[in-house]
Amino acid sequence: MLLVIFSIDEGINDKLKDKTDREGLVSNPYSRNFFVLCFFIRDEINRYQEHIRRTYNDFLKTYKTENSGIKTVNQAFSQLKETKLKTEEVKDEFKNAVISVDKAIEESDRLVKTVKNNPIFSTDLEKEAAENINFLLSKLKEIQNTLEKVEKVISRTEKLNEVINILEPKIQILEEQLMNFSELASLGLTAESVSHEFSSIADRLAERASFYGAKLHGKNITDSDLYVFFEYINSTVNGLKIQLKHLDPTLKYNREKKSEIKLSLFFKEESEYYKNRLQKNSIDFTIFLEDDFSISINRGKIVQIIDNLISNSEYWLIKLKGNDPNCKPSITIKIESPWIYFYDNGYGISPAIENMLFEPFVTTKPKGEGRGLGLFIIQQLLDSSKCTIALEPFRNEHGRKYIFAINFSNIINEYK
Repeated sequence: MLLVIFSIDEGINDKLKDKTDREGLVSNPYSRNFFVLCFFIRDEINRYQEHIRRTYNDFLKTYKTENSGIKTVNQAFSQLKETKLKTEEVKDEFKNAVISVDKAIEESDRLVKTVKNNPIFSTDLEKEAAENINFLLSKLKEIQNTLEKVEKVISRTEKLNEVINILEPKIQILEEQLMNFSELASLGLTAESVSHEFSSIADRLAERASFYGAKLHGKNITDSDLYVFFEYINSTVNGLKIQLKHLDPTLKYNREKKSEIKLSLFFKEESEYYKNRLQKNSIDFTIFLEDDFSISINRGKIVQIIDNLISNSEYWLIKLKGNDPNCKPSITIKIESPWIYFYDNGYGISPAIENMLFEPFVTTKPKGEGRGLGLFIIQQLLDSSKCTIALEPFRNEHGRKYIFAINFSNIINEYK
């Protein structure tokens, strides 16, 4: 609610007359114009506040995108190259500035010496001017000293290209090796998950087969039993098809092959797999579409990124469910161009590791249950696509950070 108070001096505003009941102004052209002005001020303030409310979220989104800082090696090299180019641009201007300062010092020094060496023939005005010039001369010499220091910095900056040319190929080789490791490790985690799932399916199928085999051996099997058994086989096969369809892009991995992926469509296609997987542990899975967008990326890569995030949340939500049977675990993904926000209602990230969460072998899982590679792999997969992942500053009811924010601004398609 907006409350505006006008302080009116009756002596200056003698045309505005109070009503006898002191609950308003007497209606006349002056009071009516006064109220028109009041309503205009009120409406303008309301419009301004509404505009601020509506655009604040847009401002936050833009600010976060443009001020995410240097988080990858590629960004660091780009920054170094940009610094080198800007140094080249100002080098000539700097040289001209040095020459100008040197000339100014030389001329100022000459004028001061002329006055000092000829005090008898100098007027009072010239002597006063000489004192002022002498003061400026001291300042110019300070500037000259600073420029000499800057010149050394610029000369060092000129060698940045040599440093970049030496380091970049070596770091690129290391990054490629690290990328290969990340891809293989990610496929290993996927294979481990699939192996566990397929083993469970095989055990359940073998159990059913043994049960109905015993019935058949005892000649107690009925048509109804056969129908139930075949339906179970059919549903199992369909479940396997869904899993294989989900895994197919990761198994046929070719990082050079990119495709345009609309995020809403991607999660619509993959939601059946994720929901089937999470429902087994009574975990809800929700997608919020705030602002849809498309990205250019390898589909297998984005599948592995989301899989690793979900696997991490799934582990901790199962632990939470074991400690609190009444809790209703859930995983939420929010699509808001150019970001994806991923979070769950679990414990959140331990403060002890929140600043090194994406480093390798960092985990709070018990020994033998976690390697601390999942989030590191996610960061590497995103880095290879010039994207980033970070923890949002917001904290949950446990006082812990819990929202992962993935920035796809470098691979977003202009047209949604």
